[in-house]
Amino acid sequence: GQWFWVLRLWEEVRAAGIYADEYMYMAAIKACQRHRQWEAVLQLHEELQAAGSHGVISYTAAICACSGLGQWQQAQQLLQDMAASGIGVSRRAFMAAIQACEQAGQWEAALGLWQTSLGGGCA
Repeated sequence: GQWFWVLRLWEEVRAAGIYADEYMYMAAIKACQRHRQWEAVLQLHEELQAAGSHGVISYTAAICACSGLGQWQQAQQLLQDMAASGIGVSRRAFMAAIQACEQAGQWEAALGLWQTSLGGGCA
């Protein structure tokens, strides 16, 4: 599929030594989401984290992608990682993780996230 070419191009960009910022990663993550490749989403997110970028944008993009692909556990884990990183958790990231839990029928997890967000857990 086309997602394969996105990842191949991504590898070529990295091999050429071109600096890939958070926005480039976000675009690659969204392309993988469109082609339902949640494992590739997580791989890209992990690469970005390994490169030392722990931004709200990258976490939120990965959480939204996992949510949109029905991967509620991954979305919830990313949200926990985001909170633990100290960068703060965006309202959009909370809502995406809550939606993922809700769609998967994980009402207790969704309610727990909702209560955390109301308790001042999001920026």
